[in-house]
Amino acid sequence: ADLARASRAVAALAVQGSSDKALAVARWAAKRALRAGMELAAADYGAFSRDLLPCHRAISAVLGQPAGTRSLLVLQLACMPEEEVARHGGGEAVAARLIHAAGRLAQACDTYHLARHFSQPLLAFEQLPETPPLPPALLSAAASFAVAPAATSSATAPSGFESVQAALSEERGSGASPSPRKPSRNFLGTFSEP
Repeated sequence: ADLARASRAVAALAVQGSSDKALAVARWAAKRALRAGMELAAADYGAFSRDLLPCHRAISAVLGQPAGTRSLLVLQLACMPEEEVARHGGGEAVAARLIHAAGRLAQACDTYHLARHFSQPLLAFEQLPETPPLPPALLSAAASFAVAPAATSSATAPSGFESVQAALSEERGSGASPSPRKPSRNFLGTFSEP
């Protein structure tokens, strides 16, 4: 979100001709990207710093390539002296390169983060408890519904839905019949009427 906002701000400032402000915004975004990489690497690196050079070192050591190369480019562009900025096309050009480089560093950090923390499935079926068996009333209602002959009229026999509803009512002990329903498609694709 910060990079997208910085990118829009740099583009708007470039249109206005404020190359110094555009470069300042791009440097801010670059620092955010380097420090975000440091936050990812800090636990494995064993240290934390907001200084940009230690951020780059931690990213290179922990996140590996291509994050290390990308963080070096971001560091070099963010710390580029004014004379070098002028030689590389001015503030607008360096700001655009810096935003692009910071975006690529953020992608490398995201890739590392996803691979590290989400490489295992979020749910393994072995971790689930066994499904409890259906109550006998529901088993018999489901069995009768599955093998009910097609010639049986829905006016003389309850539909599968009604059988299951009646079984559920028995199970709960209420004994209430299900409310009348409009004709609808059941899960087998046939129409049932109340």
